Amino acid sequence: MRLNTGRLLLSPYTPEDYPALRALHTDPSVTAYISWPPDTPEQTRALLDRRCAQGEPPVQGGTAMTLAVRLPSGLLIGEAQLRRRTPEPATGTIGYVIAPECAGLGYATEVAGALLRFGFESLHLERITGECDPANSASRRVLEKLGMRRVDHVRGHEQDVVYAIEAGRYETSNPTRRWSAGPTST
Repeated sequence: MRLNTGRLLLSPYTPEDYPALRALHTDPSVTAYISWPPDTPEQTRALLDRRCAQGEPPVQGGTAMTLAVRLPSGLLIGEAQLRRRTPEPATGTIGYVIAPECAGLGYATEVAGALLRFGFESLHLERITGECDPANSASRRVLEKLGMRRVDHVRGHEQDVVYAIEAGRYETSNPTRRWSAGPTST
């Protein structure tokens, strides 16, 4: 599976992604807003091995698709995930991480937009949510730009806020079309 946003490619991981993935998973400005502590080198290697083998663990009641976010040069600058939670009604959750040196360039919005488009148009999901740390104002702005509305909060590692968009609202506003060139298969 590959998703192209025009400026970015969301694609499967390769073993060569280890240094960039390791840097991403240990950067304090990234790990400050996510629910896992910085990886050890062994954890990063095991995670990359699973992702290269398409061995993402099943999500309770669904599946997960995690892709590397790449510049046209092939350099990994982030991660994108779409988790399908339940079959009825079809609900998904998006997640994304962009390397700090690439922040502020609109990449997170492109990535999240591509995930929404794929979830609604290819997987025919009825609702997609996104969760973020309330202190992560940049991530909250991304979700809001895409037409998602704050609907709840959850307790976990921290108390996260939940944003959501329904298929009908997506169809009406379709905020992601300008960021998504659409899915292509490999």
